[in-house]
Amino acid sequence: MVVEYFVCEKPNFLYEVPIFKTVVNGIKNCIRNDIPLLSKKFKWIDTIEESKDSECFDIYLFSFSPIYRVLFLFFSLLSIGTFGYFYCLCLPYIFLNIDVMQDIVKAISRRRKQLFLMACFILSLLLIYAVLSFAIMSSFFDPGENNQFCTTLWQCYITVIREGLLDGFGAISVTYVGQNGANFKIYLWRAVFDLIFFVVISTISLEVITAILVDTFSELRQEKDTAEKDQKSVCFVCGIDNDDFERRGKGFAKHYHSDHNIYSYIYFILHIKSMSPHDHNAIEKYVSDKFGNDEIEFYPLHKAKVLGGLVLKKKDMKGMIDEMLVNT
Repeated sequence: MVVEYFVCEKPNFLYEVPIFKTVVNGIKNCIRNDIPLLSKKFKWIDTIEESKDSECFDIYLFSFSPIYRVLFLFFSLLSIGTFGYFYCLCLPYIFLNIDVMQDIVKAISRRRKQLFLMACFILSLLLIYAVLSFAIMSSFFDPGENNQFCTTLWQCYITVIREGLLDGFGAISVTYVGQNGANFKIYLWRAVFDLIFFVVISTISLEVITAILVDTFSELRQEKDTAEKDQKSVCFVCGIDNDDFERRGKGFAKHYHSDHNIYSYIYFILHIKSMSPHDHNAIEKYVSDKFGNDEIEFYPLHKAKVLGGLVLKKKDMKGMIDEMLVNT
């Protein structure tokens, strides 16, 4: 499976690291627009090429899909040669092509910046709580029975992250290690401390992350529903509504799959691009020139042979009807 994937997708691979190229292009644009003096001094910056649209479906060699397939092969060989436990790392391969999993990955990748910033914000708040705990509340940490370490600030930070995020009701549980029994004043300060932690971290911050993901899933579902509705109601090639074909033609399904089959247009474009320009006939040369200049006049926009040629847009038809009513 891994060999087949790389053989089939070999023409589409880009030997680039997308995140590095994005960072470099961002720095370049920033220097160009905001600091023109540096751009003049360091002229080599202009030699960095911008990302351009490719004529084929691009796959970054260092993206998730190729790298995981390499790891899949590596873990499989390790399982055969050493321990079978590595087979468990191959299980995600089953779910790579499932639509639900792809939507989850797409939602996380689309909001990765917001999620990363929110995670950094939560970690910074936890650091504040760790500093306060280390400075004035280290005696409440029980390294014996509860494994709550706070000898150093690093230990206190890890303990607050684990206890706070897993428990959710406070930085640590209320204990009286090194104290002379229960004390209401101490309990009162701990109640305020833990209540703020619960509201800020557990309730607001973590729920914001959930809201970001839920909103993204809703957005993806809406985009998918809109695309499916558009595919079922409008011809992708000519842009004519299915109602016109149902009333005046031979049905929208026949038109969509036969008259204006999108793959027929794709194959024709690929056929033209694979030929030498000297071998083009008149029609092929016309389409090749238009396609090379990013012009779309060769597509039958609002035209269909089965409907007798030109079909007016709804707004144009409404204007014509209004004009006829005025004249009468």
